[in-house]
Order: sequence, then C-alpha cells, then structure tokens
Amino acid sequence: MKDQLHSNFIKSSNLIFATVGLGIVNFFFSHILLNGTNIVTAIFTLLFISGLGLLVRRGFAWVKYLLLVLTIVGLILIMFIPNDPTQNTIVIIVNIAQTVIQVWATVLLFRVPKIIDNKLAE
Repeated sequence: MKDQLHSNFIKSSNLIFATVGLGIVNFFFSHILLNGTNIVTAIFTLLFISGLGLLVRRGFAWVKYLLLVLTIVGLILIMFIPNDPTQNTIVIIVNIAQTVIQVWATVLLFRVPKIIDNKLAE
C-alpha cells in the first residue's frame, strides 16, 4: 500500500470520476438508449474510465501515460465525428466538458514530482 499519495492523484481521480458522472448524464440525453450495442459500449466505456480512476486513486503513476495516449487519440478522433444536427445541445456541452476535464486530469498527473512518482512505483 502506498504511504503518502500526492494530492494531484486524488484531484485527478476525482475529475475522472466526474467525467463518469457526466457520462451517465449523457447516457440519458443521447440516442444511445435506442440501440443495444450502443448501451453495452457506453457501459463498458464508463466502467473502463471508472477503473482508470480507481488506479489513479491508488497512486499508479503509469496510468498517466495510458491517459495521455487515450486523450490524444480521443482528441484526434473527435475531429472525425460527423456533426449531427439532431444531437441534443446538452449532449454537446457534456461532451466538451468531459474532454476538458479529462485533459486537466491528465495534466495534473504529469505535474506530480518525479521523486513521488518513483517512490510510488516501488
């Protein structure tokens, strides 16, 4: 078990859990509920992100690299999502908020001093 956890791990995990909460809100306002495959994908995604939040909360420093890769891939793929004029404005706002929060959660993890990173890796 980790002795002392840097506050950025806790802040970052809280932000990640906030994106999960926003994802649940998004779940009910989007067209996801119309298709069984979309429901399964949304639930898997929310569980995966929750798992990342738990790993961050436990102080696993390597998760920051996974989050960085996932954030970069997500930002690239967001440009290829077709603009759906029937999409609810709330869904668009929540998606933007989730993106900003996830980027900030990743930045917080990279702001943890190396000494603490190395100590937690032991």
